[in-house]
Amino acid sequence: MTKNLTLLDCTLRDGGYYTNWDFAPTLVDRYLRAVAASGIEFVEVGLRNFAREGFVGPFAYSTEAFLNRLDVPEGVSLGVMVDAKTLLSAEMSIRDAVDVLFPPRDESRVELVRVAAHFGEVQDCGPIISALKSLGYTVGVNLMQASGKPADAIANKLNTLLSANHQPDVLYFADSLGNMDAAEVTRLYDIFRDVWPGPIGIHTHNNQGLAVANSLHAHSVGVTWLDATVQGMGRGAGNAEMEILLTELGAQYGKRAEALYELAMEDFAELRKRYRWGPSLMYYFSAKHGIHPTYAQELMADDRYTSAEKIAIIQHLAELSANSFDKSLYNTALVRHFADGAGTWNANQHFEDRDVLFVAAGPTSQHYARDILGFAESKNAALLTINTLPHIPADAVDGVVSVDQNRIRFEASQFQDLAKPVYAPVSCLPDDCQRELRGLDIRDFGLRVNRDHFELSETGCTLPHALSAIYGIALALQGGARQIYLAGFDGYSAGDPRQQEMIDCLELLRAHTALDQRVTAITPTTYPVKQGSLYAP
Repeated sequence: MTKNLTLLDCTLRDGGYYTNWDFAPTLVDRYLRAVAASGIEFVEVGLRNFAREGFVGPFAYSTEAFLNRLDVPEGVSLGVMVDAKTLLSAEMSIRDAVDVLFPPRDESRVELVRVAAHFGEVQDCGPIISALKSLGYTVGVNLMQASGKPADAIANKLNTLLSANHQPDVLYFADSLGNMDAAEVTRLYDIFRDVWPGPIGIHTHNNQGLAVANSLHAHSVGVTWLDATVQGMGRGAGNAEMEILLTELGAQYGKRAEALYELAMEDFAELRKRYRWGPSLMYYFSAKHGIHPTYAQELMADDRYTSAEKIAIIQHLAELSANSFDKSLYNTALVRHFADGAGTWNANQHFEDRDVLFVAAGPTSQHYARDILGFAESKNAALLTINTLPHIPADAVDGVVSVDQNRIRFEASQFQDLAKPVYAPVSCLPDDCQRELRGLDIRDFGLRVNRDHFELSETGCTLPHALSAIYGIALALQGGARQIYLAGFDGYSAGDPRQQEMIDCLELLRAHTALDQRVTAITPTTYPVKQGSLYAP
């Protein structure tokens, strides 16, 4: 077991991703007193940044003026983190940028400055280290996204960083994607130790529920600086829980875990209920596939998508090597269609002289499932589901409708099991979706999207939004359906963008077709369509 240990608590910095770096002053006071009583050496109070647009709380800047107003107990040393990109991309020299953000150490309450560097930046951070050291600070470098990289690539980056006497006080490796295990922790420690004789630290994430275990293992092989946060508070799945690390290691190093217990179990437990950080299937899945956890965090907060769609989007991101968060890549993954082409299947007279019943995933479709099936049988209606529905038996289904590439990726095996026709604009979908549908009975009814246009043709349609439900109605209209019934089309809340998309489409259909004469919702709905009842005689 390693004979020394330095603990760094970064709750206010990492937890700030949830609170916009704004914490109640009374909470900060209790936190600082508890940390001091526990024997934790460093508190990383926040970030150090240039001014930016929009409001963020004080811990996003951690200015000297603000830190001077904090009541910091004896025994706690303050630290801040600065992103390497902040200094490397400044419109001035690195030295000048450092001088703008940091006064000399003897004029600051900050003792430790950690430089967070992505893998592609670390070789350029030497001048940052030198500038900060010349001001008198203890300097750490936090290498992100090293996991899985070849040993020689990591070593070359570190050797470049450490050349020309750019010597930090501690070198960290971060589990940026939350996908490390004990073997990877050991491998990275060995690579760091081969090129660096000084202290090594680790910053773990809890995507796989291994943050504490990986921290303890790292310490057992030689890591002497451990990061953690109260209740694991941190971006995405969070971090190692400081109160647990202290419980495991504190006694042998003269630290008091019990000093944090009340803070963790009361104040930060309440914050955790509010912000809901911590491990989840989404974070676990993203870690397993090397996806940056911010993608999972964004998806989990987006109520527009079902759980199945979110998993499908994460699966698609895995194919895109999304190990760094990129908003444009995220938006690309959210695109639900490639609606730019005519179909190859002629829908004319496909439903001639027959009613069509579409069943969607609204809660009422499950509540009334048995009676919906009875309604379809009494009308001898073709029953088509919008995507697959587990509560509608396969032998009762005449086909499934889908235009959503993410749902198609996720449900391809269910389409296979269903063994019924799939109505989808296949020629408009990306290659991987087309591969998923090979061998199925595909009815390729095309789809184009034009915000203000509706049009039907023998082999496709033009709609204002690429929605499977509206695509299905257009298909039935072109196919000559006598009556079109909707079940499980409950609708969304008034502020949900999906609600407005459906309303826009239905109003445009109403302007171009006899919508009110041919389309009826037979279960409760908030959409502007004629309302009937599946129980009506």
